[in-house]
Amino acid sequence: MLKHVAIARNDSSNGPTCNKPLQ
Repeated sequence: MLKHVAIARNDSSNGPTCNKPLQ
């Protein structure tokens, strides 16, 4: 889970599907 958050944060600029629900 921690890894997922780190990736989403980095991909925040890209706006991935993983970041959408995370935010």
